[in-house]
Amino acid sequence: MSQKAELESAAPRPMSHEEALRFVVKLANTDIDELIKTPDDPSGIPTILYELSRYLGLEKGERLKARNDDLKKVIADIKRILDAVAEGRWQDTKFHLRKPRVSILRVEGDELVAAYRGIDLREATMIRLFNELSNTKLDLLRIGRCQRSGCSKLFYKVKTNQAYCDHRCANLAAASRRRGKAS
Repeated sequence: MSQKAELESAAPRPMSHEEALRFVVKLANTDIDELIKTPDDPSGIPTILYELSRYLGLEKGERLKARNDDLKKVIADIKRILDAVAEGRWQDTKFHLRKPRVSILRVEGDELVAAYRGIDLREATMIRLFNELSNTKLDLLRIGRCQRSGCSKLFYKVKTNQAYCDHRCANLAAASRRRGKAS
């Protein structure tokens, strides 16, 4: 069975808070145009749509359909809000959304959560992202931007003082500092 068929037949399980934040950070760094060029990529568009279904809490039978342009717009919106969070300027970042058509409460595990129906992908994603960020204590906002010169990727901080998106960037930054001292 192809990966696309497997993902379409599986019922998405909801994401935890940390998993959701890690997902949106990864999505913010995604280049849809590159994924279109590599349709067999295991982290390609079918996987993104499946993970987005999990992120939005879609239930079995609900299918997420999005054009590539819709995904680009959603990713641009996510990147904009996460950039603002990483830079500490979230107060002056606004999104104008239409009112959701249907709002319901449902139980997920032992929590009561709001669910919205009849809204588009952008609205649903922004509502979920704002809810995720608002349920986080200010000192635990773990969205960061890589501090290495030449890299501006967003990342989910494993430790609150983490400055680089991965070990590669940390090592490159350390090597650059060593070269600077040796001169």
